[in-house]
Amino acid sequence: MFRKGIALVVMLLFVGLSIVPSTVTAFEKELAIPIFYDGSLSGYVNNSSMNPIVGAVVMVFFHGTYEKNYTDSSGYYHITNIPICNCTKRVIAYKEGYQGEEVFLSIYENTTYDFVLMSLPPSDLYCWGNLTWIDVHPGEMVNGEIWIMNKGGFDLYWEITEWPEWGSWDFGSYFPKIPPGGLWIVFLNMTAPNQKNETFTGHVKVVNKNNESDYERIDVSLSTSKNKSFIFNFPLLSWLFERFPNAFPILRYLLGL
Repeated sequence: MFRKGIALVVMLLFVGLSIVPSTVTAFEKELAIPIFYDGSLSGYVNNSSMNPIVGAVVMVFFHGTYEKNYTDSSGYYHITNIPICNCTKRVIAYKEGYQGEEVFLSIYENTTYDFVLMSLPPSDLYCWGNLTWIDVHPGEMVNGEIWIMNKGGFDLYWEITEWPEWGSWDFGSYFPKIPPGGLWIVFLNMTAPNQKNETFTGHVKVVNKNNESDYERIDVSLSTSKNKSFIFNFPLLSWLFERFPNAFPILRYLLGL
């Protein structure tokens, strides 16, 4: 009787194991299938007038890497060595002076896709300036200049749209229209932050109002020193502090030196 009971338990275990569903997921089964790099993508890259764009780059991204190719004189490209798998791949086409295009494609053998890129308006805005200040006293006002040139063939309407949040900026009054070949200089005032011994960075952005993609960023940098402007008005104190650099610690602390 005991042996029959053991046999019955073993039989039930066997039957139970046989009906337990498999824990192998569809994703794991897919990984077990070898991936073949036989996929290819080809086509043409043209402009809005359907004329070929020479030298445009087309890139296919997959599995943390990519393949790319450049268009020839007819605008044709051909990319190989693309894995064939159950996924879409990010594809971009780009050429300087054109608005890039991005698509997601399922790529297999001999897949084709044609791109049409829209040309961007030419850049008319050109700016430069010297906005670097060193060893500025906290709260001190400094001056700077921004030079703005119109290198296009039409009137340039422009504006300053961004500047650092630190400090207090005053760009004064400026004329927002520059004729072709013209130049305008912005004379600005900036009051430094009150923090001592700090370095601040940022940029000033100038935008062509007729074409927001046409803009210039001018780097800005300012470093503040310890506030010595007070003692400069008292030569005796200045001489004492320089003559005895380790003396008067309490007075130095009160003056922020």
